[in-house]
Amino acid sequence: MLAHTVYNPWITITLLWKEPTSYDLDELKRAYAKAVDSDDDILTQFVEAVELQHKISAAQTFADLVAVYQWMEIDHSGAHAA
Repeated sequence: MLAHTVYNPWITITLLWKEPTSYDLDELKRAYAKAVDSDDDILTQFVEAVELQHKISAAQTFADLVAVYQWMEIDHSGAHAA
């Protein structure tokens, strides 16, 4: 009993599954922009939030949005590790 209550407590969860639906590009852009707004220096580690928001807003296709994400991951500071 101790193993199931203290060390490995049992919890009850409810699973909810819905059939996946397609996302509209504008919906994805809003979700991405909202994540940038609430970011704590993870998404904006190498880029400025304003510039990232501008690139998100300018994206016209899903591929453009993916390119923004890939661009965001690169260190743009000019400092390179030795």
